[in-house]
Amino acid sequence: GQTNPNKAKLHVVSDTGITDRIVAKFTNPHTDADVKAKIGLVAGYSDTANDVEAHAYVGAQREGLGNNAALFFETTDGSKATERLRILSNGRIGIGTDSVPRDMVHIHNPAANASSYIQFTNTNTAGTGIDDGTLIGISQNNSNTDGTGSGFTILQKENAEITLGTNNLERLRITSDGKLLVGTSTAFDFFNSSRVYI
Repeated sequence: GQTNPNKAKLHVVSDTGITDRIVAKFTNPHTDADVKAKIGLVAGYSDTANDVEAHAYVGAQREGLGNNAALFFETTDGSKATERLRILSNGRIGIGTDSVPRDMVHIHNPAANASSYIQFTNTNTAGTGIDDGTLIGISQNNSNTDGTGSGFTILQKENAEITLGTNNLERLRITSDGKLLVGTSTAFDFFNSSRVYI
């Protein structure tokens, strides 16, 4: 549909302009269960016979023998391709795992003895580095009774509070200096004798 591509080697244009249109399809016609079809992107590497150096892939995988399909993303490290993210046909998302997510989002760190966090930063945090913002997840360094380093952690990296609430109201606050406030947002510091305020 395009005889003079602008800047791109391949530019596909639909023959009609409507708001929801399939412009191109790439099909793996194999009929087995869990069959995959994927497209590779190669950055700065000219050996087209090599599939794992400077490659990244995005593809679809049939779920079993049915008509549903999942969307997946793979990256390469020079020796193999590894799936990093998958969106199932039911909308559930798996990051770092090839197991079926049991809930809407499942995040897994496959490295041994490694933490698994979600990090939140914004323009008010000191930056976007490892020591900025707030971390929520599993810490390998967390001291817990089983000694496995699998304890749940909420870690505020900034000089700021942590708050919990219900019914659109704040119920609990941990101040930046470690005071625990329950049912109040103000610490009445009587001679610095108390760390808990209710």
